[in-house]
Amino acid sequence: SLIRASTSAAMVCVGAVGVHHFRPDRAGSTAAALAGSAHCPVAIVRGEGDPPGRTRCVVVDVHGSDSGVLVEAGVQEARVRNAPLRAITWRQSTGDDTATAEGDRRIRANLDRRLARWTKRYPDIRVDSAAVHGNLLEYLATNGESVQLVVVGARDGERMAEIVGPSGNAVLH
Repeated sequence: SLIRASTSAAMVCVGAVGVHHFRPDRAGSTAAALAGSAHCPVAIVRGEGDPPGRTRCVVVDVHGSDSGVLVEAGVQEARVRNAPLRAITWRQSTGDDTATAEGDRRIRANLDRRLARWTKRYPDIRVDSAAVHGNLLEYLATNGESVQLVVVGARDGERMAEIVGPSGNAVLH
């Protein structure tokens, strides 16, 4: 029913787990199926939110071809949450520290150029960029405590399955 409703919805929001689950750190089967098959953006809501005085960032994975749409969604979510935005793209390490550092610098410079129109349009939002080694799940494993929301593209079904599947549940715990 939720997938069918997603054809005409602006966004579908679901809890990470149903009322019969006892593990609040997991994404349930309904949330996982919806995230992989919906025709609109899906928000999977976990937990109670941040304690006062703690600000976690909105992360947007701009590795795919629909990055303009994703950045716009990330900017809007960051504005609503009064949170910083971190745009990430990922790459494989070469093993050569000098080449890796230079590659990271080039990737971040390119990403910063792509983000410039958003920083000019919304100067109230702190925007930064990162070249991530590995993949999104590894990034979340290392930086999960600083992240309140992750925006990924609809074409990224494999990454979505990682995030809401068993591996993602373990990392996000």
